[in-house]
Amino acid sequence: MLSRNHGPCVSSEPGDIGVSESFPTDLLPVVGFDRNQPFRRALGHFSPGLSIQYRDPAVIYHMGAGCRVTRFASVEKWLVESERLFPGVGSRNFWERIWNLAVTTWDWIDTLGGEPWRPPSPFHPFLPPSAWRPFKWNRLLFSSALDFVREHANGSSEFISFADSLVRFQFGRGLEELPLGMASLALNAPSESYRIMGRLFPPNEVAAPPEGAPATTAWTATLETRGGLAPDPVPVHQVFLEETIAGLGSRAVVLARGEGESGVLFVRTVAPTSEPPRELAKGVADQLVSMGALKGVRLGEIRPSGSILRRDCSGWKPIAHELEWPWLGPVRGWVGLMRE
Repeated sequence: MLSRNHGPCVSSEPGDIGVSESFPTDLLPVVGFDRNQPFRRALGHFSPGLSIQYRDPAVIYHMGAGCRVTRFASVEKWLVESERLFPGVGSRNFWERIWNLAVTTWDWIDTLGGEPWRPPSPFHPFLPPSAWRPFKWNRLLFSSALDFVREHANGSSEFISFADSLVRFQFGRGLEELPLGMASLALNAPSESYRIMGRLFPPNEVAAPPEGAPATTAWTATLETRGGLAPDPVPVHQVFLEETIAGLGSRAVVLARGEGESGVLFVRTVAPTSEPPRELAKGVADQLVSMGALKGVRLGEIRPSGSILRRDCSGWKPIAHELEWPWLGPVRGWVGLMRE
């Protein structure tokens, strides 16, 4: 399939399915592998030998002032941490409903082949009955994510800000712009966190974009951490910045620790740009040091997060969704390729 859609250079060597040798993408947490979800089936069909590993704990949240919170993949364990972090919020009801909504959203994607951004037309004549089987949850997919979070927050602005930062990082949009089903995917993602022990595309098929490449809001930077994350057994850290940085689309950024003291930093800009936001990334890195999340840092290459894929040896083709992005990026990129 990749050879037909993206040129003759795709390698068939076992395990050679990566993005770039310089970007350790096997560190990234990926969703869509649970039970009968589309990513598990698609990659299982094309790469039956692909090795995946369930990740628990999924991520460490750095909340500022030295506060570190473990986000367990186990919903029950995360409920304990969430109730401690946000006392007075209806955490159990909120996170259990988010889990159910995420399951329903994946079923919708799997059944209809698209994400539930808007309700189907009432005149849609061929909507499969299975799509409406869990009607209790399906009717909520297109309701307001912001209203849902407010309903459970019990007036906690900290909890609303926390949830908003998570979805802004994942989609580049706030709670007020998202249907509840799509927001549930971002909020529930660590509860179904897997690590791909391999690479998604061969290195000779993906490279930095040429001049005039489409603008994006999702950016990835390699870095040397100079200590701080190296001794930590959990490789993925999501840091909620304390100070506002102009141009940053979400105060939540993600650090993925590689071998030794190497790592990858993921940031979301407010507006799409085709120029690497080096000054913005430097500002984020400096704040990570001041917050104590890192002891020191040196930025390396900064590039769009998988938004450009080589079509053949001389041309380039943009892809609609990020392929290299924590949790949802790879599966959304794969769905885009399947459509093409």
